[in-house]
Amino acid sequence: MFINEDGKIDRSVLRYFEQVGKEHAFDSVAQAMRSGQLRDREMMELARVAVHSTGKNNPQGDTLFRDIMTSDNYSMDVKMQTIRSMDDLEDQAILQSRLALMDSIHYGEGDIMGRANEIYSGRVQSKMTKGGFRDQKQYDAMHADFRKINKQVKRGQRPGNIQRNVPSGPTIVPSP
Repeated sequence: MFINEDGKIDRSVLRYFEQVGKEHAFDSVAQAMRSGQLRDREMMELARVAVHSTGKNNPQGDTLFRDIMTSDNYSMDVKMQTIRSMDDLEDQAILQSRLALMDSIHYGEGDIMGRANEIYSGRVQSKMTKGGFRDQKQYDAMHADFRKINKQVKRGQRPGNIQRNVPSGPTIVPSP
């Protein structure tokens, strides 16, 4: 339903689901994301929509988030867009649920997505307290780190570039 013949997202269908049927869009969004038919740009847009179901007592939404963050089937750009969308609302209960979900994923040491997850966990926490960061320097450093991570991801995904010190996918470390 979302995908045209040319493999691009039908923007009118996406807008409809974003504006009218967010909760009902999830199954279609998840199916499109898992189809393997989309390019990163389309995947990033759908990831933003899929996050709407994350943390809302929707096990499929939480599973898709976990899958995006831990699977090699999704590019670093898609992962970064997904994590960036986790603080897109004000509802305290949903933010708490999203934070718990983010904290449940364990990354290997030096994994770039582990640092991105840590940064956005901090953003979710600050939004929950509505006080923001108590330390402006810490907040500025967090954003500077995220920009560096984003640049590193972009550099590593250019054709002909070899990624150094950036794992191709997350390293999952089982919980003790």
